[in-house]
Amino acid sequence: MNDQIELVSLKDDGVEFVDIRKPELDLFESLKKSGMPHLEFCQTPIEKIIYVWLSIYLSEALMRDCSGKLVRKVIPQCGISPKGHLVEPPEKPGLSYKEPIRYRIDYVVIFSDSKNTNTDVKLAVELDGHDFHSSKEDKKRDEERNRFLLAHLIVPVHFPGSYVQQDPKKVIEQILYIGSTWHRFLKSLDN
Repeated sequence: MNDQIELVSLKDDGVEFVDIRKPELDLFESLKKSGMPHLEFCQTPIEKIIYVWLSIYLSEALMRDCSGKLVRKVIPQCGISPKGHLVEPPEKPGLSYKEPIRYRIDYVVIFSDSKNTNTDVKLAVELDGHDFHSSKEDKKRDEERNRFLLAHLIVPVHFPGSYVQQDPKKVIEQILYIGSTWHRFLKSLDN
């Protein structure tokens, strides 16, 4: 029996790399076929890998009935309106968002304990591929977007594509740690 994982060469934002994450990408395609909403919005391999790991986390929390788990919702390709409100993606790629958007975020992860919406935390998770986040103009645009998000109480979190590729579980752990830390902080202010 051959236990070796087949390595596949993929392109992410024009940069070719050997993908050791083929099992996650295969699972993503299975989830997509099952009819899960918004999967067609995940365009790059790193977006697909993170979606699979977030799905694993959320499934595990539901199966164990983990009431202590704080992730309420994950929105891929979430729009941010000019007034800083979250805008759900359209039903299918190519359709317009229901209202004008200023920014599109790879993932928005909402942390909530459902007891008090004042303590909800919204993380804007950006997976930074080389082609869209390396030039001076790209960095300036990212900094401007980060300031806008923070002004609207949305916490921006960036992960380089290579980091996602190397250790997606660690990326998920960091997303969960950052979200739960902000949630605890907001809860302490609310008391």
